[in-house]
Amino acid sequence: MSTIHSKNEKAKTNHSSEKTDDEKVDGIKAIFLKERKHWSDIVRELAKKFKNIDNLATLQVELYSGYQDLAESKTDLLHTLASFNKVIAKQRELSFIKAKTESSVALKTAKDLDIFIESDLRSHIERQKILDGQLEFVEDTLKNIQNMIYGVKSRIDAEQIMNNT
Repeated sequence: MSTIHSKNEKAKTNHSSEKTDDEKVDGIKAIFLKERKHWSDIVRELAKKFKNIDNLATLQVELYSGYQDLAESKTDLLHTLASFNKVIAKQRELSFIKAKTESSVALKTAKDLDIFIESDLRSHIERQKILDGQLEFVEDTLKNIQNMIYGVKSRIDAEQIMNNT
């Protein structure tokens, strides 16, 4: 009797340690939300430093450093997305085979088959959209930082013009 009890306990423990698809998605969202807040705060702080001409040398270094950090993050995100797209392609193939061989529902049209596959891949597609959204945020933030880098020269030029008049 204790053997059965211990097996049941192990099964409960294994099941409770496994995350559901929704929990995985929520975890990914939380990580990306934190990262977006971090980078938004950095960009705001960098923008405030434009007010004082004496900060521009330090600002320029911080801009280049931040740009590099975010570019590395983008590369990591692109690698993750590429790997995940391979997983989705494989899952799509497996879902297609499953639909054709194991499905008890008659899939009469290509649209029915697509609906079945999309339903089967729901959590994967949701994660892919989250990754795509994060990539879009990173690319937009990189553009903002790049514009700020160009803005340093404009700020210096404007200050020189103001001092010469």
